[in-house]
Amino acid sequence: MRRLSPAMLLVALTLPLAGCATGSQSMMATPKPQTPPPATMVHLADLRTGMCVDGDRLPRDGKVAYLEVLACDLDHTGEVFAVLDNAGCPAAYQAYVGAGSDHSTNQIRVLTASADAWDRAGSPPTVCVAVAPTPITGSLRGTGR
Repeated sequence: MRRLSPAMLLVALTLPLAGCATGSQSMMATPKPQTPPPATMVHLADLRTGMCVDGDRLPRDGKVAYLEVLACDLDHTGEVFAVLDNAGCPAAYQAYVGAGSDHSTNQIRVLTASADAWDRAGSPPTVCVAVAPTPITGSLRGTGR
């Protein structure tokens, strides 16, 4: 039996792997880009300015623990425009949108913690949501409406 030199052994072992990668592809898995799910339940204390919601599904009494957040590039009728320690939503609306709420067709809805939210959040914030009369895509930030 013929003995292989170390160099020939290396070629013999790596040659079968050469067919596994062509061009710029490799055997390494390429991570898929992270895309947000169509809707995610978010606790009141975790809501952030710019998150989009379905304004028609906000509770009438404004008391929430969790709120369904939508991707803003999907149709939606609400957008969180401020998360405050107090109820200064009208001034925050003007700063976010670029126009006063009295010159807008949007409604301002104020969300506060339900009993369930108090259990988790300690001192939960006031969340201000602009609710549009018709579905929108994108953000209300800086639109003047």
